[in-house]
Amino acid sequence: MLRKVRKEVPLLFCKTILVFTIFCCILLDHFTFARSYKFNQYERLIGKIEKYIVPDGKQSLEDIMSRFQVGLLGTLQLNPELDVYLPSPGSEVILPSQMILPKLKKDDKILINLAELRLYHLLKKEKIVSVYPVGIGQIEASTPTFEAKVIQMIKNPSWVPTNNIRKRYAKEGINLPKVVPSGTDNPMGMYAIRLSYGHGEYLIHGTNENFGIGSRVTSGCIRLRKEDIKDLFSKVKVGDNVRIINEPIKYSKESDGECYIEAHRPLSERAESTMSYEKNLELKDFLEENKIDKIFFLKAISDQLGIPIKLKKNT
Repeated sequence: MLRKVRKEVPLLFCKTILVFTIFCCILLDHFTFARSYKFNQYERLIGKIEKYIVPDGKQSLEDIMSRFQVGLLGTLQLNPELDVYLPSPGSEVILPSQMILPKLKKDDKILINLAELRLYHLLKKEKIVSVYPVGIGQIEASTPTFEAKVIQMIKNPSWVPTNNIRKRYAKEGINLPKVVPSGTDNPMGMYAIRLSYGHGEYLIHGTNENFGIGSRVTSGCIRLRKEDIKDLFSKVKVGDNVRIINEPIKYSKESDGECYIEAHRPLSERAESTMSYEKNLELKDFLEENKIDKIFFLKAISDQLGIPIKLKKNT
Protein backbone atom coordinates (compact mmCIF):
# COMPACT_ATOMS: atom_id res chain seq x y z
CA MET A 1 0.00 0.00 0.00
CA LEU A 2 2.82 2.40 0.94
CA ARG A 3 4.61 1.73 -2.39
CA LYS A 4 1.40 2.49 -4.29
CA VAL A 5 1.02 5.87 -2.51
CA ARG A 6 4.65 6.75 -3.25
CA LYS A 7 4.10 6.12 -6.98
CA GLU A 8 0.87 8.14 -7.12
CA VAL A 9 2.18 11.23 -5.30
CA PRO A 10 4.90 12.10 -7.89
CA LEU A 11 2.39 11.44 -10.69
CA LEU A 12 -0.17 13.77 -9.10
CA PHE A 13 2.54 16.41 -8.55
CA CYS A 14 3.60 16.26 -12.21
CA LYS A 15 0.00 16.62 -13.40
CA THR A 16 -0.48 19.64 -11.12
CA ILE A 17 2.67 21.31 -12.46
CA LEU A 18 1.58 20.64 -16.06
CA VAL A 19 -1.86 22.16 -15.51
CA PHE A 20 -0.33 25.19 -13.76
CA THR A 21 2.16 25.72 -16.62
CA ILE A 22 -0.61 25.59 -19.25
CA PHE A 23 -2.68 28.03 -17.22
CA CYS A 24 0.23 30.47 -16.97
CA CYS A 25 0.85 30.31 -20.73
CA ILE A 26 -2.81 31.06 -21.44
CA LEU A 27 -2.78 33.88 -18.91
CA LEU A 28 0.36 35.48 -20.34
CA ASP A 29 -1.05 35.25 -23.85
CA HIS A 30 -3.95 37.47 -22.80
CA PHE A 31 -1.87 40.12 -21.01
CA THR A 32 0.27 42.65 -22.82
CA PHE A 33 3.48 44.28 -21.71
CA ALA A 34 5.35 47.24 -23.17
CA ARG A 35 7.88 46.32 -25.81
CA SER A 36 11.29 47.19 -24.34
CA TYR A 37 14.60 47.32 -26.21
CA LYS A 38 18.25 47.98 -25.55
CA PHE A 39 19.60 50.95 -27.48
CA ASN A 40 22.77 52.97 -28.02
CA GLN A 41 23.90 55.92 -30.09
CA TYR A 42 25.07 53.63 -32.90
CA GLU A 43 21.98 51.40 -33.14
CA ARG A 44 18.66 53.23 -33.54
CA LEU A 45 16.86 50.45 -35.41
CA ILE A 46 14.82 48.53 -32.82
CA GLY A 47 12.32 45.67 -32.93
CA LYS A 48 11.46 43.49 -35.92
CA ILE A 49 8.57 43.16 -38.36
CA GLU A 50 6.28 40.34 -37.26
CA LYS A 51 3.50 38.45 -39.02
CA TYR A 52 0.45 36.83 -37.46
CA ILE A 53 -2.10 34.42 -38.91
CA VAL A 54 -5.61 35.00 -37.58
CA PRO A 55 -6.82 31.72 -36.02
CA ASP A 56 -10.19 30.07 -36.50
CA GLY A 57 -12.88 31.57 -34.34
CA LYS A 58 -13.46 35.20 -33.57
CA GLN A 59 -10.44 37.35 -32.71
CA SER A 60 -10.74 41.10 -32.97
CA LEU A 61 -8.10 43.26 -34.58
CA GLU A 62 -7.78 45.15 -31.29
CA ASP A 63 -6.91 41.91 -29.48
CA ILE A 64 -4.17 41.22 -32.03
CA MET A 65 -2.78 44.77 -31.94
CA SER A 66 -2.84 44.84 -28.14
CA ARG A 67 -0.97 41.53 -27.98
CA PHE A 68 1.81 42.82 -30.24
CA GLN A 69 1.77 46.40 -28.88
CA VAL A 70 0.99 48.17 -32.15
CA GLY A 71 -1.54 50.84 -33.10
CA LEU A 72 -4.52 51.02 -35.44
CA LEU A 73 -3.45 53.33 -38.29
CA GLY A 74 0.03 51.82 -38.51
CA THR A 75 -1.44 48.33 -38.79
CA LEU A 76 -4.01 49.34 -41.41
CA GLN A 77 -1.33 51.12 -43.45
CA LEU A 78 0.45 47.77 -43.89
CA ASN A 79 -2.78 45.79 -44.22
CA PRO A 80 -5.23 47.98 -46.18
CA GLU A 81 -7.62 45.08 -46.95
CA LEU A 82 -7.91 43.99 -43.32
CA ASP A 83 -11.28 44.20 -41.58
CA VAL A 84 -10.93 46.85 -38.88
CA TYR A 85 -13.03 44.88 -36.39
CA LEU A 86 -12.90 41.12 -37.08
CA PRO A 87 -10.24 39.94 -39.55
CA SER A 88 -11.12 36.74 -41.40
CA PRO A 89 -9.62 33.52 -40.02
CA GLY A 90 -6.50 32.64 -41.97
CA SER A 91 -5.72 36.28 -42.78
CA GLU A 92 -2.09 37.32 -42.48
CA VAL A 93 -1.49 40.47 -40.44
CA ILE A 94 1.81 42.31 -40.93
CA LEU A 95 2.65 44.12 -37.71
CA PRO A 96 4.54 47.46 -37.60
CA SER A 97 6.72 46.29 -34.72
CA GLN A 98 10.04 47.63 -36.00
CA MET A 99 10.98 51.29 -35.86
CA ILE A 100 13.80 53.83 -35.86
CA LEU A 101 14.28 55.45 -32.48
CA PRO A 102 13.79 59.23 -32.87
CA LYS A 103 16.80 61.43 -32.21
CA LEU A 104 17.05 61.99 -28.48
CA LYS A 105 17.93 64.94 -26.32
CA LYS A 106 20.05 64.50 -23.22
CA ASP A 107 17.21 65.01 -20.73
CA ASP A 108 14.44 63.10 -22.58
CA LYS A 109 12.49 60.80 -20.29
CA ILE A 110 9.27 60.56 -22.29
CA LEU A 111 9.33 61.27 -26.02
CA ILE A 112 6.11 61.26 -28.05
CA ASN A 113 6.17 61.43 -31.84
CA LEU A 114 2.70 62.45 -33.01
CA ALA A 115 3.36 61.46 -36.62
CA GLU A 116 4.02 57.83 -35.73
CA LEU A 117 1.52 57.69 -32.83
CA ARG A 118 4.08 56.28 -30.40
CA LEU A 119 5.37 57.11 -26.94
CA TYR A 120 8.93 56.23 -25.94
CA HIS A 121 9.88 55.92 -22.27
CA LEU A 122 13.63 56.06 -21.77
CA LEU A 123 15.89 54.69 -19.05
CA LYS A 124 19.11 56.37 -20.16
CA LYS A 125 21.41 54.79 -17.57
CA GLU A 126 20.21 51.26 -18.39
CA LYS A 127 19.96 52.10 -22.12
CA ILE A 128 16.42 50.68 -22.26
CA VAL A 129 13.49 52.14 -24.19
CA SER A 130 9.87 51.01 -23.78
CA VAL A 131 7.49 51.72 -26.67
CA TYR A 132 3.73 52.30 -26.40
CA PRO A 133 1.18 53.01 -29.16
CA VAL A 134 -0.94 56.06 -28.35
CA GLY A 135 -4.06 57.91 -29.38
CA ILE A 136 -3.70 61.66 -30.00
CA GLY A 137 -5.93 64.68 -30.58
CA GLN A 138 -8.51 64.75 -33.35
CA ILE A 139 -8.05 67.26 -36.18
CA GLU A 140 -10.32 69.83 -34.51
CA ALA A 141 -8.52 69.29 -31.18
CA SER A 142 -4.99 68.51 -32.30
CA THR A 143 -2.24 67.75 -29.82
CA PRO A 144 0.44 70.47 -29.92
CA THR A 145 4.19 69.93 -29.91
CA PHE A 146 5.93 71.11 -26.75
CA GLU A 147 8.42 70.36 -24.00
CA ALA A 148 7.16 70.05 -20.44
CA LYS A 149 7.59 68.27 -17.12
CA VAL A 150 5.40 65.85 -15.24
CA ILE A 151 3.69 67.87 -12.47
CA GLN A 152 1.12 65.41 -11.08
CA MET A 153 0.54 61.67 -10.90
CA ILE A 154 -3.15 60.85 -10.49
CA LYS A 155 -4.76 57.52 -9.62
CA ASN A 156 -8.49 57.14 -10.27
CA PRO A 157 -8.77 60.55 -11.98
CA SER A 158 -12.01 62.36 -12.51
CA TRP A 159 -12.53 64.11 -15.85
CA VAL A 160 -13.38 67.79 -16.01
CA PRO A 161 -14.16 68.58 -19.67
CA THR A 162 -13.03 72.04 -20.80
CA ASN A 163 -15.57 74.49 -22.23
CA ASN A 164 -14.27 73.81 -25.75
CA ILE A 165 -14.71 70.07 -25.29
CA ARG A 166 -18.24 70.53 -23.96
CA LYS A 167 -19.12 72.75 -26.94
CA ARG A 168 -17.72 70.25 -29.42
CA TYR A 169 -19.69 67.40 -27.87
CA ALA A 170 -22.83 69.58 -27.74
CA LYS A 171 -22.66 70.00 -31.53
CA GLU A 172 -23.01 66.23 -31.76
CA GLY A 173 -25.99 66.26 -29.40
CA ILE A 174 -24.04 65.05 -26.37
CA ASN A 175 -24.35 67.06 -23.16
CA LEU A 176 -21.34 66.29 -21.02
CA PRO A 177 -21.55 66.70 -17.23
CA LYS A 178 -19.19 69.24 -15.69
CA VAL A 179 -17.37 66.43 -13.91
CA VAL A 180 -17.14 62.76 -14.84
CA PRO A 181 -16.23 60.86 -11.65
CA SER A 182 -13.52 58.22 -11.56
CA GLY A 183 -14.54 54.69 -12.39
CA THR A 184 -14.97 52.24 -15.23
CA ASP A 185 -17.03 54.71 -17.30
CA ASN A 186 -14.42 57.47 -17.12
CA PRO A 187 -12.75 57.96 -20.54
CA MET A 188 -9.49 58.87 -18.77
CA GLY A 189 -9.19 55.39 -17.31
CA MET A 190 -7.61 54.65 -13.95
CA TYR A 191 -4.32 56.56 -14.26
CA ALA A 192 -3.32 60.03 -15.49
CA ILE A 193 -0.06 61.97 -15.73
CA ARG A 194 -0.46 65.75 -15.80
CA LEU A 195 2.01 67.87 -17.81
CA SER A 196 3.17 71.42 -17.11
CA TYR A 197 2.39 72.80 -20.58
CA GLY A 198 -0.27 75.52 -20.78
CA HIS A 199 -2.52 75.49 -17.71
CA GLY A 200 -1.99 71.80 -17.03
CA GLU A 201 -4.84 70.72 -19.31
CA TYR A 202 -2.73 68.17 -21.20
CA LEU A 203 -2.38 64.72 -19.72
CA ILE A 204 -1.09 61.27 -20.59
CA HIS A 205 -3.88 58.96 -19.47
CA GLY A 206 -5.63 55.64 -19.92
CA THR A 207 -9.04 54.83 -21.36
CA ASN A 208 -12.23 52.95 -20.66
CA GLU A 209 -12.20 51.53 -24.20
CA ASN A 210 -9.00 50.32 -25.89
CA PHE A 211 -10.26 50.53 -29.48
CA GLY A 212 -8.76 53.44 -31.42
CA ILE A 213 -5.30 53.44 -29.84
CA GLY A 214 -2.93 54.39 -32.61
CA SER A 215 -5.26 56.94 -34.20
CA ARG A 216 -6.64 60.46 -33.71
CA VAL A 217 -9.32 59.91 -31.09
CA THR A 218 -8.76 62.30 -28.17
CA SER A 219 -9.55 65.89 -27.27
CA GLY A 220 -5.85 66.74 -27.30
CA CYS A 221 -4.43 64.48 -24.59
CA ILE A 222 -2.27 61.38 -25.08
CA ARG A 223 -4.23 58.15 -24.58
CA LEU A 224 -2.79 54.70 -23.83
CA ARG A 225 -4.34 51.28 -23.48
CA LYS A 226 -5.42 50.32 -19.97
CA GLU A 227 -2.50 47.94 -19.38
CA ASP A 228 0.03 50.36 -20.89
CA ILE A 229 -0.86 53.39 -18.78
CA LYS A 230 -0.62 51.26 -15.64
CA ASP A 231 2.85 50.11 -16.71
CA LEU A 232 4.01 53.60 -17.68
CA PHE A 233 2.58 55.11 -14.48
CA SER A 234 4.80 52.79 -12.44
CA LYS A 235 7.94 54.07 -14.22
CA VAL A 236 7.30 57.83 -14.21
CA LYS A 237 7.75 60.41 -11.47
CA VAL A 238 7.02 64.10 -10.94
CA GLY A 239 9.74 66.21 -12.56
CA ASP A 240 10.40 63.87 -15.50
CA ASN A 241 10.92 65.63 -18.83
CA VAL A 242 8.38 65.14 -21.61
CA ARG A 243 8.90 66.15 -25.23
CA ILE A 244 6.21 65.95 -27.93
CA ILE A 245 7.39 66.16 -31.53
CA ASN A 246 5.83 65.76 -34.99
CA GLU A 247 8.40 64.14 -37.28
CA PRO A 248 6.94 62.02 -40.11
CA ILE A 249 10.42 61.13 -41.45
CA LYS A 250 13.07 59.33 -39.40
CA TYR A 251 16.36 58.02 -40.74
CA SER A 252 19.42 56.26 -39.42
CA LYS A 253 22.81 54.86 -40.33
CA GLU A 254 23.48 51.73 -38.30
CA SER A 255 26.82 50.42 -37.04
CA ASP A 256 27.05 48.01 -40.01
CA GLY A 257 26.86 50.95 -42.42
CA GLU A 258 23.33 50.21 -43.63
CA CYS A 259 20.97 53.19 -43.92
CA TYR A 260 17.23 53.18 -43.19
CA ILE A 261 14.31 55.54 -43.71
CA GLU A 262 10.92 55.45 -41.97
CA ALA A 263 8.16 57.63 -43.40
CA HIS A 264 4.72 58.20 -41.92
CA ARG A 265 1.69 60.01 -43.30
CA PRO A 266 1.50 63.65 -42.18
CA LEU A 267 -1.17 64.23 -39.55
CA SER A 268 -3.27 66.26 -41.98
CA GLU A 269 -3.18 67.57 -45.54
CA ARG A 270 -2.28 70.96 -44.12
CA ALA A 271 0.77 69.51 -42.39
CA GLU A 272 4.14 69.56 -44.11
CA SER A 273 4.32 66.68 -46.56
CA THR A 274 7.03 64.07 -46.33
CA MET A 275 7.79 64.95 -49.95
CA SER A 276 9.09 68.37 -48.89
CA TYR A 277 12.20 66.70 -47.49
CA GLU A 278 14.45 69.18 -49.30
CA LYS A 279 13.70 71.73 -46.58
CA ASN A 280 15.46 69.37 -44.16
CA LEU A 281 19.12 70.20 -44.69
CA GLU A 282 20.29 67.54 -42.24
CA LEU A 283 18.43 64.86 -44.20
CA LYS A 284 19.85 66.15 -47.48
CA ASP A 285 23.35 65.89 -46.05
CA PHE A 286 22.58 62.34 -44.85
CA LEU A 287 21.52 61.30 -48.36
CA GLU A 288 24.54 62.87 -50.03
CA GLU A 289 27.14 61.62 -47.53
CA ASN A 290 25.86 58.05 -47.79
CA LYS A 291 25.35 58.16 -51.58
CA ILE A 292 21.71 57.11 -51.32
CA ASP A 293 19.83 56.21 -54.51
CA LYS A 294 17.45 59.17 -54.84
CA ILE A 295 14.75 57.35 -56.84
CA PHE A 296 14.56 54.55 -54.27
CA PHE A 297 14.48 57.11 -51.45
CA LEU A 298 11.64 59.09 -53.07
CA LYS A 299 9.57 55.95 -53.47
CA ALA A 300 10.14 55.01 -49.82
CA ILE A 301 8.90 58.36 -48.52
CA SER A 302 5.98 58.51 -50.96
CA ASP A 303 4.80 55.00 -49.95
CA GLN A 304 4.66 56.15 -46.30
CA LEU A 305 4.49 52.59 -44.97
CA GLY A 306 5.44 53.63 -41.45
CA ILE A 307 8.17 50.99 -41.10
CA PRO A 308 11.94 51.17 -41.63
CA ILE A 309 13.03 50.61 -45.24
CA LYS A 310 16.66 49.77 -46.00
CA LEU A 311 17.93 52.30 -48.51
CA LYS A 312 19.84 51.47 -51.68
CA LYS A 313 23.15 53.17 -52.36
CA ASN A 314 24.57 54.33 -55.65
CA THR A 315 27.44 52.15 -56.81
